Amino acid sequence: MRYLHASSDNYEDFASGRVLHHAPGLTNFPVRLAQEIFMRAASRLPTASPVCLYDGCCGSGYLLTVLGLLNQAKIHRIIGRDINQQAIEVAKRNLSLLSHKGLAQRRLEIEHHLSEFRRPSYQQALASLDRIAGQLIGPEIEIDLDRGDLFDPQPLQWPPDIVFMDLPYGRLTAWQTDQSTQIRSNDQDNLSVALLLQSLSRQISRQTIVALSMDRNEKWVLSGYRRLEQQIIGHRKFVICQLDGPSDPDESSIKEKNK
Repeated sequence: MRYLHASSDNYEDFASGRVLHHAPGLTNFPVRLAQEIFMRAASRLPTASPVCLYDGCCGSGYLLTVLGLLNQAKIHRIIGRDINQQAIEVAKRNLSLLSHKGLAQRRLEIEHHLSEFRRPSYQQALASLDRIAGQLIGPEIEIDLDRGDLFDPQPLQWPPDIVFMDLPYGRLTAWQTDQSTQIRSNDQDNLSVALLLQSLSRQISRQTIVALSMDRNEKWVLSGYRRLEQQIIGHRKFVICQLDGPSDPDESSIKEKNK
């Protein structure tokens, strides 16, 4: 896949566990790829106004936090939901890093670890934190973070402009819902991406751009949505789509395969 928007910068300041908090058992997302998908989705919106960004399975909030840090002038509100309350607690800590107050608290934590363990990695973390703090601009992004069931969603107070979700797959993560037991994401006889999209349609408008990342082998039907773009890169596949309807924009589909 050819990158159109995200530059090949050094993103090590965003490494999970350095400044951003890491949660065992929860996956992280490649930073450059996240930025590329976000920018491709944003480019399909009718205006360049700051957007409301929503992730209905946000996990530790790593993806939302990285996008918030990289796009402070492009995002005015972030909405995060996850069925796992422990993940939501980690997401709160990560999303607090979008403010100077949150970064100051994180500095105290890292300085405490440095004084106790004297490891060079903590000194490197402080340097990363300083670079992140130096790039913060105002006003702060509004945060709406709460526990929520992806398959039994509640109405959102603000309609999202962009939905960006990294769907559970493989051995590291699995679907969870209040409506049934935990289910592996590749269980085609139970919960599926199609059911997710059906639930999501009750939370978004026809103007919302939906970006989904999943295992490249995931099979699903895009019922009720128009596929705007699909790409395969490594073991991931991402799809950009929109609710079907007369107001939908360009229906072109780009199909490249990463060599």
